[in-house]
Amino acid sequence: MFRIPRVALACLATSLLSLSFAAQAEAAPPPGTLTIINKAPAGAGGTFSFGFVPGTTTGQSSVLVAAGATSASLSFNPTNALTISVTPPASYGAFTVSCVANGSATGTQSGTNVTGVKIATGRATTCTFNQTASPITMQATVATPPSQLGETGGTVSYSYQVKNPNPVAVTVTALSDTVIGTLAGSSTCQVGTVIPASGSCNFAATKAFAPAAPGTVVTNTFTATAKTIATASAPGTGTATLIYAALPMVSTALTFAPGYVPSLGGKTVGTYVVTNTSATPETISDLTADGSTLAGSASCTVGTVLAAGAACSFTQLWQFSSNVAAPISQVFSASVNANGFSASATSTGLVTVLFPTGSLSLSVIPSITVIPATGGASYIQLTVTNNRSENVTVAEFVNTWNGITTDYPGCGAGTVLIPGGSCTMNTQIYASGPVGTAIPFQAQVMVSSASGYYVGGGVATFILS
Repeated sequence: MFRIPRVALACLATSLLSLSFAAQAEAAPPPGTLTIINKAPAGAGGTFSFGFVPGTTTGQSSVLVAAGATSASLSFNPTNALTISVTPPASYGAFTVSCVANGSATGTQSGTNVTGVKIATGRATTCTFNQTASPITMQATVATPPSQLGETGGTVSYSYQVKNPNPVAVTVTALSDTVIGTLAGSSTCQVGTVIPASGSCNFAATKAFAPAAPGTVVTNTFTATAKTIATASAPGTGTATLIYAALPMVSTALTFAPGYVPSLGGKTVGTYVVTNTSATPETISDLTADGSTLAGSASCTVGTVLAAGAACSFTQLWQFSSNVAAPISQVFSASVNANGFSASATSTGLVTVLFPTGSLSLSVIPSITVIPATGGASYIQLTVTNNRSENVTVAEFVNTWNGITTDYPGCGAGTVLIPGGSCTMNTQIYASGPVGTAIPFQAQVMVSSASGYYVGGGVATFILS
């Protein structure tokens, strides 16, 4: 049996292994490398995805590279047909690329792909991508309700809106107003706020204005600037116009005629006057007496337009009574509108309450003082006598049973009584009720004279039986 020495076998194995490695090295040449340089505008952000066909020697099919960064060297088997695809983050637009392999240009750009990139054995290929930002537009609005300011000035509140009409988010970089200056915005709408695609944000700001002549115009321009992560930047602008307007001013007056009533009750006519004391036309918006609405008249009511300096008036009949000696007061209020502003004024009218005095007497003479409980009438003769040394004119009679009377023949309103003169009028009562009921009857007459108004009074009592 033939034996091979162990030393010889070892040498043979070593020789065979060396031949195997040599064969392998000859079959698979060394790989090349690819480096991606991802240039972007200064300050830009975001991460790009670069895809490869075929993949790297380790089977990697893509790599993420931030804007402005450079990838690590990637190992590829030698090829003349490497395709690199680029997926940019939102906000980026078209790019240009330059690939260099072993000092020579390689690859062809087609849209977002680069085809035919060469990877040489043991050589480095570098592809430099120059990214660009997609342009954007911004919208901005400013409003100031109302659009008019009184001539005396005041504080105006402006409402602002920043709108992002783009399909990508933007970040607010500046807010300014030509009248106010730099705007602070709000916690949800200020420099640094990110507005999503097709979104918006809002805030408000105030400005105090000094007085100015009516017709003065103040126009302010609001500018909102924003940018994307790709640093594309754009301003949006909006304007608002404020016009100084003449303020409405109004005065009122209220008088009563007669300005006196008997304590039992009397009629008086109130005359109401509304005057436009401003330099601009104004419209009456409200008319009240002691808080109750007044109808006014066809030429002086809610909706009536008063020219500058013009006035209107109306009258209304009232009936007042009081057992207190203090005057009866009524507060007249009128409100007006002009140029988006309002004004109001009040005035007080007084009616004096008169009680009977000795200068005028009124006798009350009933036909009967006992009336059947089942119902009956008593006729009453009222005679007024002028105890004054001057002529008086009858204004009205009033009693607790029939109310106010002014038109009795021979002794009605307008009847003149000379000193010591008298006149008579008749009235009646009809009553029924429980037996023994006492029915008081009070009567008063009011007269006028050159010296003023006076009241006389008389009483009677009726018993039901």
